[in-house]
Amino acid sequence: MFSLNGQTEYTVHYSNTNARLYLVFGTPTLTVDEAGMVARVDLIWKTFNGDLIDPARLINNMGIAFHQEGLSTPDQRAYVQWGTIDAVQPWMREVKDFNRVETLRPVKYGDVTQVMIGYVDILGNKYMLRYDHPDAPNDY
Repeated sequence: MFSLNGQTEYTVHYSNTNARLYLVFGTPTLTVDEAGMVARVDLIWKTFNGDLIDPARLINNMGIAFHQEGLSTPDQRAYVQWGTIDAVQPWMREVKDFNRVETLRPVKYGDVTQVMIGYVDILGNKYMLRYDHPDAPNDY
């Protein structure tokens, strides 16, 4: 059971549900402060058809992570994350606004090679959106 408006509850039969109905794309814009550090991430959310949508209608949970230049193995890559996609980490917090996320840890914009946005939809499906910096070596 789920609700789109907080009042009317619906039952979804997964075998009859097309993932395209719940797939949304958050396009990030990074805002950088005077010191060259990422201050926040603004997101514009669109449906599979390209229509703007309020992400709160379809998303229960979201996380954002950066890959940074100069860290060579997956365990060494610095992730600056927000949200609680799979496991709560001590340095993570719940994302309340899916359209604008303020940074928790400083990350130098010039070192960012990739932005990853993960979210869980209202049906419990997990999605990962990956945005690579066009000039970054793609080794992951």
